[in-house]
Amino acid sequence: MKKRSRRAFSLMELMVVIIILGLLTALIAPNILGQGEQARQRIACTAMQNIKQGLEMYKMDNGEYPSTEDGLNALVTNPDPDRFKGYLPGGYLSSKRAPLDP
Repeated sequence: MKKRSRRAFSLMELMVVIIILGLLTALIAPNILGQGEQARQRIACTAMQNIKQGLEMYKMDNGEYPSTEDGLNALVTNPDPDRFKGYLPGGYLSSKRAPLDP
């Protein structure tokens, strides 16, 4: 009759694996967690560039920037169709509403 040998991990082997996993997590986690905030900052910068381009196109077509009263909504809808005849149909931003501050 053959004896079956049971092989299992020793406590020391388990501790080494747990320490290695802990070190990997400590090195990798900060890099991954910081990406969310950087992505939000890049989105805000891209949105600001789009607004800047929309304002420049608005000025080229209408001869002036939108007034403070009209605000960024002037880039989406024509504030005064009688006054701004050169207004681009569809507005100067790709969205149908003025962007919000992220």
